[in-house]
Amino acid sequence: MPLLDGAAILSVWERGSGQSLGTRALTLLELTGASPSHACAMPVGTRDAALLRIRRRLFGDRIEGVTSCNACAEELDVTLSVAALLSEMPPADTHLRIPNAGDLAAIAAADDVESGVAQLLERLAPSSEDEVAAADPGAEIRLVSACPACGARNEAYFDAPSFLWKEVHALAHDVLWDVHALARAYGWDEATILALTPGRRRFYLEAIQR
Repeated sequence: MPLLDGAAILSVWERGSGQSLGTRALTLLELTGASPSHACAMPVGTRDAALLRIRRRLFGDRIEGVTSCNACAEELDVTLSVAALLSEMPPADTHLRIPNAGDLAAIAAADDVESGVAQLLERLAPSSEDEVAAADPGAEIRLVSACPACGARNEAYFDAPSFLWKEVHALAHDVLWDVHALARAYGWDEATILALTPGRRRFYLEAIQR
């Protein structure tokens, strides 16, 4: 797997910023070293598992998020483990034509969910929606929890591409601010700064404050 350094993060972030979520997921998969054709052919569950592995390399195993109770709107803190999620994502049954990353990118311009589903099923014919869901169970990550305030059972869908993109977006901005601070202090160009290891970059940023 290629090095996930500042230059790679900025390259993916810059290109992904103007893309739909489905196409953006393909761009994020470049961080695995996958070719565009291989990324497009990945079953959705395989795609999301690959994105979760990228997430673990960049940010660690622990995922923290916030959702709200469907019954009382209480804010709920959610803590997840990438390893636990991956362990519950069985491989897809590739004997059936199931949605892949390229399919989701192709239907991104659909006007609404219903038309998107219809376009997707046309690409998968003669597979039915139920057959597709059964063949790739890892394509839909559902989180179940009980609300501590009212006890209601809550289900939420964890969208790996969307979640990872938000974190990559924040990381890219952090890297750019690092570049700005070091360029201003030392006169270095962007390539020189991005070539520094994260440890050295932190040292020089701390040195500026002394």
